[in-house]
Amino acid sequence: MRIFLPIGKHMAEHAVDGPVTLQCIEGEIDVVTGNTHKVIRSADMLYLAAGVPHELRAIRNSSLLVTVVLLRTSDKPGIASQRRVHHDNALQDK
Repeated sequence: MRIFLPIGKHMAEHAVDGPVTLQCIEGEIDVVTGNTHKVIRSADMLYLAAGVPHELRAIRNSSLLVTVVLLRTSDKPGIASQRRVHHDNALQDK
């Protein structure tokens, strides 16, 4: 998915169930994980493991390409959240 963050805006801390790559297409983003800050700029890419809480802050008007690997709960027990388990079960019931 593509995310645009105007200068000074941020995405609050969150985590996702699968591994994530963040590719900065333009601008400059501060990626915060815990007490660590990593600034990514145009053409930089950053990998985050599944479940890592992170926050995004735009230092400049920025555009990101975000890729999330969707894992089946049977492939990686303990990584996918109960929300995902519930969703998968609901699909199987149909």
